[in-house]
Amino acid sequence: MKPVMGYPSQTAAIRALKAKGMQCGEIAQLLGMKPKDVTSAAIIATKHRTKSFSYDKPQQVYLGIQTIAALKPHADARGIMPTKLVQMLIDIVVRDGMVDAVLDDQEPVA
Repeated sequence: MKPVMGYPSQTAAIRALKAKGMQCGEIAQLLGMKPKDVTSAAIIATKHRTKSFSYDKPQQVYLGIQTIAALKPHADARGIMPTKLVQMLIDIVVRDGMVDAVLDDQEPVA
């Protein structure tokens, strides 16, 4: 995600501008988008926002096609699906406390 107009993402900007009462057409013009794309993003953002997050249920994570393709040879070498490889990687990174080392984007969290 990259910041847009001082918001952490395009979706966050659309959500905030809608909350301020702006219409999708106005937001589209401001962000240089098509009105239908703003409408779609607003609908999707609303659906995702209204779902409650639960830490005691499994969560879905969507991976890009390029990410899956890049992981496929590593998964094939292990005889597993790329999605299983991702699950294993995340589990190991979290279990072994390596999140900050892998991301290397800030000081380690205690």
